[in-house]
Amino acid sequence: MELPHLRAPRVDLLGETESGELIQVELQTTNDPAMPLRMLEYGIAIARRHGRFPRQIVVYVGRDRLRMADVYAASGVMFRYELLDFRSLNAGAMLKRRAPADHILALLAGSRDEPAIHRILKRIQRLPEAQRKAAANSLLVLSELRGLETTVRREVETMPIVINLLDHAIYGPRLRKAMKEGRERGRRKGREEGRDEAARRIVRLLIEKRFRKVPDWAEERLNAMSAADVEDLSLAILEAPTLKSLFGGERPKRRVTA
Repeated sequence: MELPHLRAPRVDLLGETESGELIQVELQTTNDPAMPLRMLEYGIAIARRHGRFPRQIVVYVGRDRLRMADVYAASGVMFRYELLDFRSLNAGAMLKRRAPADHILALLAGSRDEPAIHRILKRIQRLPEAQRKAAANSLLVLSELRGLETTVRREVETMPIVINLLDHAIYGPRLRKAMKEGRERGRRKGREEGRDEAARRIVRLLIEKRFRKVPDWAEERLNAMSAADVEDLSLAILEAPTLKSLFGGERPKRRVTA
């Protein structure tokens, strides 16, 4: 029986130690139930190409709790690889190191509180401009894996870090959408305010026609009125005996039209 052609596997990282040991490292963001079989396929492919089976390590950086198996066993076959949950690493020790990459990775290791995030960003802020932008972008990407994107974005926006969130692969589309919706709300609000002001302008003209002048106290009352109150006021102008009665007396109710 002819077996189906297997796709060429592409590994995340393959290196060689000084002693000649091959090491394969895979970064995994989801709980893939087929991971043990995938790693076996990777190992066989590497062994065919390099003549040696590698030491294999999967580093899980996903948001959900780690649920993958680290062993493949079937019909007399027993295969195991190393499975590391990044949350098991010491975030505090990473924050004590000098390398900016360690500070950023501390977020994956469990630094979820805002003071820790603020401390990471303060260290990023001290980097040269080019490194600062790259580090801030990396932190934004990793924050997505921990559900901390809102917290990190809020901290980034309050600190003088040179980064254009609109150009960011994750936040750019969201911010553009939010800005578009904000502009639409602004335009709707502007149209509504424009209609309200036009109604007040007409009522001012009617008051001036009837009572000669709109005093300051009446202007203040008019400006504080809702659109519905302004409409009620316009109906009462012709019947009110005095300006004070217009603003303080009984007013005709609006006619409700179908």
